[in-house]
Amino acid sequence: MAFRWNKYGKGNPMEDVLLGWVLAIKDVDSEALEKWNQCIQKILGEPAARTLTKAEPATQANGETIYVGGVAFERSPMAEAVTNGIHCYTIAVSHQRAAGLTAPVRPCKLEAACIDPHQQMRKEFTQVFSDIAVKAFSSLPLVDTSLLWRRNQLLNLPRIGNEKNIFFSTLQSNFAGAQRTDAGGSLLNDQGKFGSHHVGKNDDCQE
Repeated sequence: MAFRWNKYGKGNPMEDVLLGWVLAIKDVDSEALEKWNQCIQKILGEPAARTLTKAEPATQANGETIYVGGVAFERSPMAEAVTNGIHCYTIAVSHQRAAGLTAPVRPCKLEAACIDPHQQMRKEFTQVFSDIAVKAFSSLPLVDTSLLWRRNQLLNLPRIGNEKNIFFSTLQSNFAGAQRTDAGGSLLNDQGKFGSHHVGKNDDCQE
């Protein structure tokens, strides 16, 4: 676990703020891990079809447009990258500042009677990740969730992925292919501003 302490404070460790922790893989049930692995494989697709560059549209001889390259998640016109992000995609809700606006990101909205395969990926990703994340949050006795619960009720936030999810209302997936150190690649090239130092100004739940 990692804590933040106030060097000008009273030195009471009970006043330290929990910043992060690691959940041992043995503490995640095998069924959830299996669902997670299956979901990731769907999102990435077959290794032979992946490229380091973003998926691009290509017109076939019959006039049909398909997407090639990238990862399977990107091979759809509904894979819209976030502003100033290249391989970065909002999965569920489009705004972190929930008090201002909470709305489904455009590719999540249904335009037909059935769910598009790309939307199905988003749905499965959100459910599987949220199930594991909620269990991780709930396993910590040091976390007082009462304020988070009150905030969720006051702002009427959607509990995405899991009915007990009062912890986060949006998800973002960032992709970057593994490269040799001498290949000249960088996270900045793959993910735009999200691949470099940046501050999520709306991550503070008090905002």
